[in-house]
Amino acid sequence: MNKSDFELLQPVEWDGIKGYISFIDDAYLTICFIDQPLPKSANSRWGRHYVSILVYPQFWHEIRSRLDEEEKEGIHVPPTSDLLQFGRCRSVGAAHKQNGTRKDERHPPIQ
Repeated sequence: MNKSDFELLQPVEWDGIKGYISFIDDAYLTICFIDQPLPKSANSRWGRHYVSILVYPQFWHEIRSRLDEEEKEGIHVPPTSDLLQFGRCRSVGAAHKQNGTRKDERHPPIQ
């Protein structure tokens, strides 16, 4: 198998691990198998907990697509990842002005 046989976000199974392809390169690909939202108190930049496994090309022949399984069983699990929901198009970490910063306290707005 080669790189062109895989697609990003394709549901797959490898060595009993079910997930989706999150990165593809000539040297390796990664399968994300844990994708959970973090509690609000975690102060994470992305707000999610991702765990991926790296698979080298010599093991790509063992990767099985799960698209056929999901179609046969009529299972449609809505995506939980921001990557899956927004197709990596969402701007994450956009800069915004926070109210109540020290700069605001030193220079109150002129009325």
